[in-house]
Order: sequence, then structure tokens, then C-alpha cells
Amino acid sequence: MINIVAILEVRDWEAFGEFEARAIPIMRSHGGKLLSAFESETSGATDAENIEVHYLQFPTLDSFHAYRNDPALNALSELRSKAIASTNLYVSRKEKSYE
Repeated sequence: MINIVAILEVRDWEAFGEFEARAIPIMRSHGGKLLSAFESETSGATDAENIEVHYLQFPTLDSFHAYRNDPALNALSELRSKAIASTNLYVSRKEKSYE
């Protein structure tokens, strides 16, 4: 299992909702799950009102790459560009517990 944190800078919230509604089923077809999504209210000294954070899981890195290269997802590229200004991804196979 791989864990992914995606930090998304949203350009257009309406287009973002439409993109997500169409992209999530494609993600699921590759075994991916959106475990959590939330909008940032603050990140300290910077204004973070247009940031959404996603916590994702995929069975393998290959399944994640298959999702990212899926023709159905690529067909949404214009909508994605309208919706999202930037994306930062953090991917890890290592899961830790500090309990």
C-alpha cells in the first residue's frame, strides 16, 4: 500500500468540484481511495484559503501511475487546468505509528 498526500491550490471551486466528481471514479477503477479531503483555513503566516489537502491510498505505485496516465483522466485535463493552479504530491510506502 502507498500513501499519498496531495496539496492542491484551487483556482475555481466550482470547476474543482466537477473535476473531483469525475476523477474519483477513475481513481477507484485503479484501486485508489480518497481517505480524507479538507480545505485549509490557515497555514500560519501564509493565506491558505484556496488550498485543499487530500489523503489518498493506492495498492501500488504502479496503480497510482496507471491512474495518472488513464486516458479518461487525461480527457479531463482542460477541466483540471481550469480548476487547479498547482499540485504538490508526497508519496510514501512507509507508514509509521507513534502511539
